Amino acid sequence: MDYITIPASSTVGSNEKHITLKKGKAGGVISFEWSSDINQTSHVHNLTFDGAKIIGGGTMISANSSVEFDNCEFINCYSDSSSGALYITSTSEAVLNRCVFDNNKGNSGGHIMAGGKLKMNDCVMKNGVASVRGGAVYMNMYDADFVNCIITENEAVFNGGGIANTGSGTLTLQNTKIYGNHAEYGNDVYTNSGFQMDATLETLQALYADEEITVNGWKSTSIMDRGNEFFGMYLDYEVKQVPPETDEPIGGGSGGLLNKTRPKQKR
Repeated sequence: MDYITIPASSTVGSNEKHITLKKGKAGGVISFEWSSDINQTSHVHNLTFDGAKIIGGGTMISANSSVEFDNCEFINCYSDSSSGALYITSTSEAVLNRCVFDNNKGNSGGHIMAGGKLKMNDCVMKNGVASVRGGAVYMNMYDADFVNCIITENEAVFNGGGIANTGSGTLTLQNTKIYGNHAEYGNDVYTNSGFQMDATLETLQALYADEEITVNGWKSTSIMDRGNEFFGMYLDYEVKQVPPETDEPIGGGSGGLLNKTRPKQKR
């Protein structure tokens, strides 16, 4: 219901149970106390941060010191002035392991705005909406690394339906699926600096083999914006055609399999 400040180098959460913190009004935000010492890292685990779709008060969680989140969920966090769920300041680093971001809305960064360093491992980011850029993540200064993540079904009005990078940091995607996002420019990625990813068609096809899509490769175009060259990128793919369900018998005649039907296909 009100502003909560968490001291740097704290431990929040329990190994015994999963706890949900739900926003009660616009002022119900969480801030990790400022510290420039990256060794003063807070550890947060087994928590769900539920913004309850309440707009206002800025982002739901501000990491003003380094924080490691493990097995956390960030849902229904809405902001009309910042990122939806998590803001990382330039003096901090956030590491997220096995976390889920779903249905968050913000200005720049539907789920996350990263002014500091960001590392994400085995995370899922979906249904993020940004009114400007970075439907899932907006990074504007330092490096961001994504390992074994899924980033899909996010959208931004202007740039970077998945990730928008307008800073000097390097964006690295390792064994990470980013597809099916939407924006005016750069459906999946919008960046003007270093970008490292799995790029060969053989690697991409193996990575997306279980997604019921056929990958054709990455597509990229460039645009000049305020004297800088930006690249808008998206994964070019086709949805596999699924045979219609049927209960017609297979075969015919006395030797046919009259009592067996074709298995129903998964959609």
